[in-house]
Amino acid sequence: MKKIILLLVFLPFLACGVDEGPQVGKNGILDSGGPWAPVAISEGAFSEWRKAKIANDDRGQVLLIASGKILTVKSGTPILVIDTGMAIRKVRILEGDFADASGWVYVEHIK
Repeated sequence: MKKIILLLVFLPFLACGVDEGPQVGKNGILDSGGPWAPVAISEGAFSEWRKAKIANDDRGQVLLIASGKILTVKSGTPILVIDTGMAIRKVRILEGDFADASGWVYVEHIK
């Protein structure tokens, strides 16, 4: 009986699945599908960027870039995953204009 109760308690967590994106210590390439990928300097900046994207707030996105909260990193840039979040990753930029900077990106922007 205890096994059934435990299964019912943990079943919703099992159904969510496992985040299969790149994990800490793995190298990758930034690829947003466009000429550059947004890299947020903090989780807060990432949240602001996501909200602006959802709201189709182009001006808000430009202001985030102008303020330095979002880096515009060339697609194809090598990165190293240094931290994980839910469907996002913190990466260290390994080459280019932003070499050695770190920030948060959508997990699907890492190849």
